[in-house]
Amino acid sequence: MKASTYLTITFVLVLATLQMGMGRRADQYDEEARQEQKAAKQGRSFENPATGIASGIKGATVDSTTGFVSETADGTREGGAVAGTLEGAAKGTGKILDNAVKGAVKVATLGQADLQNYEVEEPEDNSEDTTKITIKIPGT
Repeated sequence: MKASTYLTITFVLVLATLQMGMGRRADQYDEEARQEQKAAKQGRSFENPATGIASGIKGATVDSTTGFVSETADGTREGGAVAGTLEGAAKGTGKILDNAVKGAVKVATLGQADLQNYEVEEPEDNSEDTTKITIKIPGT
């Protein structure tokens, strides 16, 4: 029994010595590279998908309405009652489209992608075609 106890204690001490010898030394790694890795890892963290969906819905609804009303009011103030209102409403419609598309992309991607570029293809006059929107999501 004594021999197995001495053998076990010796084995544990040898393992402990090996583990201490393999431990990290302060000058062993490039600290600048480690800091850059930490910064890169923090930069690519994802936000909560529910927050992204909520901001997309807000952008498609509240921001669109706010942009439309403000553009219409600005047009009315600057260009007269009828002509200014019509011109402002035309500008506001563009804001509605812009905010609706950006909001829809945020909802579809769970808030992880910001829309930078999209194309709107208008149908010909008096045709039954619909307006086509081509969305270009970065990284796809």
